Amino acid sequence: MSTFFTVLMPGSDFKQKLALSRNFVTHYGSKLPEAVSLSVSSTGKAWNVGLTRTNEDTFFEHGWEQFAVENSLEENDFLIFKFSESDYCFDVLLFDKTKCGKETVVASVDKDKSHYSQATFYSQATMSTFFTVLMPGSDFKQKLALSRNFVTHYGSKLPEAVSLSVSSTGKAWNVGLTRTNEDTFFEHGWEQFAVENSLEENDFLIFKFSESDYCFDVLLFDKTKCGKETVVASVDKDKSHYSQATFYSQATFDSF
Repeated sequence: MSTFFTVLMPGSDFKQKLALSRNFVTHYGSKLPEAVSLSVSSTGKAWNVGLTRTNEDTFFEHGWEQFAVENSLEENDFLIFKFSESDYCFDVLLFDKTKCGKETVVASVDKDKSHYSQATFYSQATMSTFFTVLMPGSDFKQKLALSRNFVTHYGSKLPEAVSLSVSSTGKAWNVGLTRTNEDTFFEHGWEQFAVENSLEENDFLIFKFSESDYCFDVLLFDKTKCGKETVVASVDKDKSHYSQATFYSQATFDSF
């Protein structure tokens, strides 16, 4: 429950304040302080932001507007927050509407020369990382399309088969890639991955690719916007029955 995501919806006031996941707030309750730090490791910057509460929600508010401006937040951006109780800091990953890592332009003032300078960064999640939403009515239990921007970036570097690793369960799955004129899909072996990770409509998945071993680290979130509970079934051949192990998605940024 230390991690949640949010989408910056068109028409909302996300440039002034942003609501935290209700499940996250329910889980942490009184452990949440009046002010926190938001850290974006790709820029090396951190922002102090105050929390405000209503009867229904808790918001990032005082100081949030500066965070939104300096990170060029826009409609349909996708943000992941991971909370550390030890220092009341949220690590933040930023994605844009292409579903890949967000480019961030951070402005700073040179007081001696009285002008602005700009530094451009790519999210640490750059083009090696993308996310997808399991849309209702789609055939996500049989196959799943990779981000087109991701495929364009990697091109021929993508092999015919990859590994999908979910660190919270310690398991990995071998999955084949298939290509059409328009898209590239996780397909052969994907159905087993979908079943064993209990994938459902409206789940959010984050994939980070490693060229060194052709492995994708995968983070799983459910429709509550928090880390997904995963039930992995295994067969005890000696006792001829199934056992189940239940995990919560670690949803850490250790591999991201």
